[in-house]
Amino acid sequence: DAGIDMMPSELRTYENITHFLTRRFDRIGNEKIHVQTLAAMSPSSDSYEDIFAVIRRLNLPYEDSKQQYLRMVFNVIARNVDDHSKNFSFCMNRSGAWRLSPAYDLTYSVDLTAPAYSNRHSLTVNGQNEDITREDLETVGQNNDIQDYKALIAIVTGAVAKFEDYAREMGIEETLITAIKGDFIKM
Repeated sequence: DAGIDMMPSELRTYENITHFLTRRFDRIGNEKIHVQTLAAMSPSSDSYEDIFAVIRRLNLPYEDSKQQYLRMVFNVIARNVDDHSKNFSFCMNRSGAWRLSPAYDLTYSVDLTAPAYSNRHSLTVNGQNEDITREDLETVGQNNDIQDYKALIAIVTGAVAKFEDYAREMGIEETLITAIKGDFIKM
């Protein structure tokens, strides 16, 4: 609902244990797709701006920049602080053309019992790894030529606002729903 490209996935419960299943993006049938993480391609990267720099160096289409922007906004608003450089990848086809991989590891990742300093973003946004504002997101959008960045923030905000409905459909406990929703960033 946030417009983020990812592989088909679902939750399945077997013997009262729920499992997250997703289709792999690094294979087509038995053929392996060449994949490199941001960490492998640009080891010193420590910001979302660095991801956009790699996208430009690889001369990827605008759609990949837009996708990366949506992912950044989602990670900030939905509090996915496990946004380190191994959670962003690029795929190369047999012709040698690179593209941004489908998204993965998009989840609320704050430990509500841990000290606040351990719940900072791994990658910075406009130099910030905590207390990231709408202005920070907009600055990254402007600096990376993201068209309609304000509308993209609204799309993600709208999708995250439906969290309670999604969580109830999955049978998540109300107390956990309330705690997680209360930690989301308001934009």
